[in-house]
Amino acid sequence: MRFLADTTITVTNGQMIAIAVGIAVVFGLQVWALIETATRRRWGWLAAIWVTFPLGTLAWLTYARWRPDVAVR
Repeated sequence: MRFLADTTITVTNGQMIAIAVGIAVVFGLQVWALIETATRRRWGWLAAIWVTFPLGTLAWLTYARWRPDVAVR
């Protein structure tokens, strides 16, 4: 198993910046989705977004975000 210890991975500054921007965008979308579902009082979507990060956020953006709100009784 000695050969595994000799393996190195180099990441350039540009790649690190791209990774950092990607992480910031994903977390920004997560926070935005959580805030918007809370203000719309969609508690099921809020739980789904919170628990299944980032899949819940993507599902909300593609499916539930663009559906009109149903009147609350």
